[in-house]
Amino acid sequence: AELLLVLDILFSLFFVGPFTVLYWRGTFVSIVNVFIIGKYEEEEFIESSNFKLFLGSSPDKRWIPSLTLYLVGLLMKMIVDLIKNLLKKKVGDRNAVIQTISKIVIIYNDALFGVVFWAGGFNILYVIFPSMLWYQLLSVFLLSSLSLFTMNAFKCTTGTPITIIRDTITHVFTPSSYFSESIPRTPGNIILDTIFSYLIVHSLVICCWWSVWEMENNFILQPCEIIIKDFKAYDSVLIAFILATMIFGVNDIVKTYCAEEEGAYRGLIVMHLVSFAAFLTSLNFWRGIWSLMDFYFFPDMMVEENLLLSHLVGFLWSVIAGTGMTLTQSSAQDPKELEYNHCQYWRRTGEQTGEQPTETSPLVMRNL
Repeated sequence: AELLLVLDILFSLFFVGPFTVLYWRGTFVSIVNVFIIGKYEEEEFIESSNFKLFLGSSPDKRWIPSLTLYLVGLLMKMIVDLIKNLLKKKVGDRNAVIQTISKIVIIYNDALFGVVFWAGGFNILYVIFPSMLWYQLLSVFLLSSLSLFTMNAFKCTTGTPITIIRDTITHVFTPSSYFSESIPRTPGNIILDTIFSYLIVHSLVICCWWSVWEMENNFILQPCEIIIKDFKAYDSVLIAFILATMIFGVNDIVKTYCAEEEGAYRGLIVMHLVSFAAFLTSLNFWRGIWSLMDFYFFPDMMVEENLLLSHLVGFLWSVIAGTGMTLTQSSAQDPKELEYNHCQYWRRTGEQTGEQPTETSPLVMRNL
């Protein structure tokens, strides 16, 4: 069990995490280049200073495309989740080929429109706060994070490498929404729950990520813009690996302590501090790995081709490994059972569940 735990963590840090970020880098930057920057020449955004000037200029021209991306991403994410609810039983009874094709189609659209949603959200915030003054960024962070803590949903801000989501039929076709476990799953409730989960909860997650990302860029760490090749953010990589090691190491201790202090402020404070550390781990992992890929992922290739390859390679390898759902985003309440290590890949097979590889299992498992 200890060996599988270590394998899960290493697999998340050095395979699932990097390929997830690779997919998002190629998709996010392509969307921004096509729909936000559009007519501007690429050469104008080589330097960080020029990019900041761009953010502060002509907000009216960027407002409509940013809002359009946000609304399209929001609408399509909700539609994909509703389709999942309709297809779950039907797909579960089909053969392996139909199941595999259905999963790939759902995962691709779920991931793609998740990036569209985030690209629109980030750029709306750039339009609203073009100067990105420290008190503006801090206010956005405090408002969004405190709202998520109050709603018991702050753990939504955590992603890879703290989390691996496997591409099982259950995971792919069971949307993770805010009220999924607390209200009857009638058609009307499902629709309202889906709308609330993305319009409110997930929008707060986007605000939380954007504000801390830009605080690090402008006031804490070396500037590292999200859509230009400007700096190798080894500082973020170091922060992410230190925090990840700490979180994985103290996971059991924190769970035991919080169980003993259940209902007490001390346990609540410790739980929230570790949740915040998990969020910082994910954000800095993405920021650091993203910046390194700008320099080391086929750096001599044309930008458009590089981004397309990044999109394809990130998606294909994630799906082959059976971790395509890690590319997607959802908004659920924090789980009742306290857990900070959600990297369960090898431990989910054989030893714990008695599960044996089948035709729909990831290729890496079938070849063991």
